[in-house]
Amino acid sequence: MYLLKKWQESLEVFKGNNIKLFFLATINVFYKALLTFFKYFWWLYLYYFLFTLIFREYLSASFSIWCWSRDVGFLLGIFCLIYFLFFLSIRPSVENKNFFYFILYSKRILEFLPLFLLLLISLSFCPNKYMQIIILNNFFIPVNFFSCKSIIIFNAVVFPVVWFSSFFLLDVKQSFEKFFLSLIRGIKLIVLYLPFISITSFVYAIIYFFLPSIHLKILLDVFFMCMFSVYYTKVKHKDFNVFFKK
Repeated sequence: MYLLKKWQESLEVFKGNNIKLFFLATINVFYKALLTFFKYFWWLYLYYFLFTLIFREYLSASFSIWCWSRDVGFLLGIFCLIYFLFFLSIRPSVENKNFFYFILYSKRILEFLPLFLLLLISLSFCPNKYMQIIILNNFFIPVNFFSCKSIIIFNAVVFPVVWFSSFFLLDVKQSFEKFFLSLIRGIKLIVLYLPFISITSFVYAIIYFFLPSIHLKILLDVFFMCMFSVYYTKVKHKDFNVFFKK
């Protein structure tokens, strides 16, 4: 009965004026997150943008496996850093999000890495007709062992797990134990509010699947991260004792 009640509550956001207020709150977080990120890290995204353009040309002329692996690894590192900095710009916090805020939380990227790798698997695949990996944009690899339907479902499941767990992770002190507790709390939130999470996640996964550009995909990810941030704040304060039992 408790679970059914929570499922019913999760759908209230779509009722009446609630959906308008929720969407406006998401737009507000999205706008502020973009301002914060590009205020301090515009140069990093510009570097990533230019590097992907140059790398495509370089890759076609390169026959060295070692050079290919080195450059792909470097590109993945930048990609991870961009997502982590976007996440820090988005996460709900009373702290002033200035340059010192990012320096303070920079060491926690090591905790973020396992979740990022899970996210990377989810983000790696585009439609089979393109057979392209998102990180390289136009670098083609075969992904025929995944059906289109499987990719959409996989993205819809992994995306909320990664970001809700990440929100919980950075709201507690750094420790090995807290990492797994945050993962459990993220999954618990998803189970308790499954109808809302399912609807938004599948909308995200379907839109993501058909977007042609990596930069549009990143913007889509940021927007839905903002949406989950707004929902996380609402749910965490409402059910604080459910997630943080002593």
